[in-house]
Amino acid sequence: QFTLVGSQLVVMESGASPVSSLILSPGGTALVTPDISARIPNAFPFLPDIATLDITGLSLEFTTVSAAMVAPSGAFTAEVVTTALSGTVFVAPLLGTPTSMDLAGLSGDPVTVTGSLVQVGTMLRLEADLVGTFSLDDPTSGLSATIDLSGSMAADWTCPQPETYCDANANSTGGPGITGIFGSTRLQDASFGLETSGLPTGQFAYYLGSLDAGLVTGPGTQGILCLGGNIGRFIDQVGQISAGQFAIPVDLTALPVSQSSAVQAGETWHFQCWYRDVNPQPTSNFSSGLRVTFCP
Repeated sequence: QFTLVGSQLVVMESGASPVSSLILSPGGTALVTPDISARIPNAFPFLPDIATLDITGLSLEFTTVSAAMVAPSGAFTAEVVTTALSGTVFVAPLLGTPTSMDLAGLSGDPVTVTGSLVQVGTMLRLEADLVGTFSLDDPTSGLSATIDLSGSMAADWTCPQPETYCDANANSTGGPGITGIFGSTRLQDASFGLETSGLPTGQFAYYLGSLDAGLVTGPGTQGILCLGGNIGRFIDQVGQISAGQFAIPVDLTALPVSQSSAVQAGETWHFQCWYRDVNPQPTSNFSSGLRVTFCP
């Protein structure tokens, strides 16, 4: 018996219950612990084993092609390929010289497995059977062996809370504008919005968004632009600041950013409020930057 400890990269497409499909993608590493010991028994039970095998430092990667989810259960069936990222097999035959083999890069045949991806609040839980078969041939001793790995995977992912990642400069109120959210970061809830406090009342403002963070200062503003890459402007939702507050609902299926107008599950976006001010001359300023990871 052994345990797999590590991480698994899962690529999800938004859809029903809670996603439409998933892929176990290269990039995760599962370390096998403890090391594995095996034996090739003699056909005559009263004689010593033909050989013993010790597998040390074994780490595995599991990959699939896209597997469709079944709504509403979140069940899926996939062809999983198990690949050894590291590991060494030590073979000690009854007769002959002990040898060792490097397992790195050795892949098993695709195996059909079943599993499910269910969501509870902002937590996703992936459960799946894991089956892998490796065939080993030791050219020194002439021994061949098949190692069957059979078990189950249980992995949890909790959507991070939105966080401020870039501080803002003070405006004419004496303090900075602070951006946060209202509603939900779950895509299926369709209730996400941006809100900023600490702004100069009566001035106009709108929001910016990008997949990329940045840090830019320059003439014409007293603020710090905390976005980079392709920046979208919510110019259709320009509004006037009231009682130091400015807020808008956000349609996550149609962001004004050409690189990716629809938010996908697991994506992390960056938002900021850009607003006018008089401090003491007419100018503009930016709120703090907000990093938001979206859940299915």
